[in-house]
Amino acid sequence: MSQPPPAPDQHAPAGGSRRIWVWAGCLFMVALLLVAIGLGVRYFLSPENDSYQRSTDVSGSAEPADGGEETADPASPAPEDALDLTAFVTPSGNIACTIDGGTVGCTVQEQRYPDDVACEDGPFSVRIADGAVERACGEDFTTEDAEELGYGSTTAAGSIACESTSDALTCWDTRTGHGVTLSRASYEEF
Repeated sequence: MSQPPPAPDQHAPAGGSRRIWVWAGCLFMVALLLVAIGLGVRYFLSPENDSYQRSTDVSGSAEPADGGEETADPASPAPEDALDLTAFVTPSGNIACTIDGGTVGCTVQEQRYPDDVACEDGPFSVRIADGAVERACGEDFTTEDAEELGYGSTTAAGSIACESTSDALTCWDTRTGHGVTLSRASYEEF
């Protein structure tokens, strides 16, 4: 005859309960590992904090004082290691600029701007003068003696500064912080 099954041990944990705790522990370890990987990726791929960042706050812009003199602190200064180029071209050769004192003029040779922004006659050009940005359609600020302003470099002359990146060229009036960002695909005043 067959023997009855052995009586369950009252002190042994149930098999289902033990499996749940094992799975919960495994899921906790996987979640912990994913968080650690995410933090590591963020740390290694984030830009360094010690790089120069142009101030975009123009609320405290330097306006002439009552006596007509400008305040000493510029609203958005150029970095201290800025080059001193007054005629330059971006590495792509698409954007050329000329700085003359408190004015900069830039010409974008090839662009894909909407019709309401693009120039009908001549190349698309823009000028920053007296802290204000204005389009200068038809003018060409390209010069033969222009030097290349490499990506990651900034030039400053007078109250004008321009920074070249692989994405765009940004020029601004350091006194007011107002300027323009130019690329083949976009044009944005600030």
